[in-house]
Amino acid sequence: MPLPLRHLAISPDGSRRWARARGLPPEAGYLGAPQRIVDLLDAAHGHGIPFVSIHVMNRSNWARPAAESGAVMDAVADLAAHLEHPVAAGTLAVTWVGHRDRVPHSVAEALTSLGAKSRAEAPLNLALYVDYDAQHELREAGGDLNHLAPIGYPPVDLFVRTSSDQRSSGFDPLRLANAELLYVLGGFPEFGPEQLRNAIAEYRRRDRRLGR
Repeated sequence: MPLPLRHLAISPDGSRRWARARGLPPEAGYLGAPQRIVDLLDAAHGHGIPFVSIHVMNRSNWARPAAESGAVMDAVADLAAHLEHPVAAGTLAVTWVGHRDRVPHSVAEALTSLGAKSRAEAPLNLALYVDYDAQHELREAGGDLNHLAPIGYPPVDLFVRTSSDQRSSGFDPLRLANAELLYVLGGFPEFGPEQLRNAIAEYRRRDRRLGR
């Protein structure tokens, strides 16, 4: 019997390195990210996965040059525009997880609007972690951990990180505790539906005993 896969998390890393390897400015690596995420969401839904989380931007990424952080925000705004139709149609529910103080007002409004328009009964649920820092959140939580992750999401079953770095970079430690971790070579611009299918196949081959 196939392993259940209800919650897929993706850390889309390596876009800058992908761009530099092709002689492009680092921010060029983010240009195709919105459509790629839409394609991956469609693929995840086709595989019967009801929950997807994407670690779009860590809070520490603001230390990068303004052109690069600005390119990420432009990509988030573009992604929000792509998601308006499925949210309005009731086929997708979006939740924003992260800080609100540095994200440009227009981007924050777009993400908040998607959440407000989302329907609880949507068959596909997307959590966008934008300006997220788990260590800061845990320090400031004061015992209340409810705001650290989207309400109603189950634990992560499969965590996929693109590029060569083999770490979670502080992504949602509460839901990542028992996840299968998969690190794939190549930057996020190279990770599409076919690579997702391969990642799911690798997950299915693993023995998830979870202490049993």
